[in-house]
Amino acid sequence: MERMKDTKQMIDQLSARLNADAGDMSPARLEELLAKYHSALHRYNIDEEYVKQLNSKVSFS
Repeated sequence: MERMKDTKQMIDQLSARLNADAGDMSPARLEELLAKYHSALHRYNIDEEYVKQLNSKVSFS
């Protein structure tokens, strides 16, 4: 759960930075931040699915 909280915070920070500064960034920097953003989203989604699976197993036990 702590990892999901940290990942969510990273997503929010990257999103804010991209929204505020995307027009002033070099294409390379923009690409780097977008890659980090997409990786964080992917990690969050995987963690979310894992938690759902754990919760479903607990419900049936």
